[in-house]
Amino acid sequence: MYIEKQNFQTGRIRWFKSLCWLFVAVQAVLIFALESAFVELPLRIWQLVVLMLVACCILWVLSQMGFRLHINKIGINLRFWQYPIQNHSIQWSEIKRLRLLSPDELPEDAYWGIPNRDATHIYLLTDRHYKVLSIELLRGTQFFVSTSKPNELLDFLQNSLWCM
Repeated sequence: MYIEKQNFQTGRIRWFKSLCWLFVAVQAVLIFALESAFVELPLRIWQLVVLMLVACCILWVLSQMGFRLHINKIGINLRFWQYPIQNHSIQWSEIKRLRLLSPDELPEDAYWGIPNRDATHIYLLTDRHYKVLSIELLRGTQFFVSTSKPNELLDFLQNSLWCM
């Protein structure tokens, strides 16, 4: 069994996460100031705590945006989440070809940082420096999945007799 989990980290997501961390820090300072009676604010402590919890929830949601690649004797399972959770289970009998590609070998219109698709291609690419597992199905659909551990994945696929 091979399992890999990665997070989508576009520039916008990183910027928004930084903004949320800054907001949480400011809220914590304001709560401390109110408790110490250093400053008088129009907001009550419970309102600041609610705002901080909302920012923490947004941070949690942003940190969960990613995908999981799970390979076992049944096939390949791709579970990814950006807004709706999507799950693709691919049995070995449906797979035409598996290839490990360098990022340079991808199509020109490949989407990086967010899950995306067109009629026949599904892109789960997180980092331009990672190798890419290309899963070509018999029906013509192709999945492109980043892998941060290409040697481990290649070793797993080559030494697993049930996926031949």
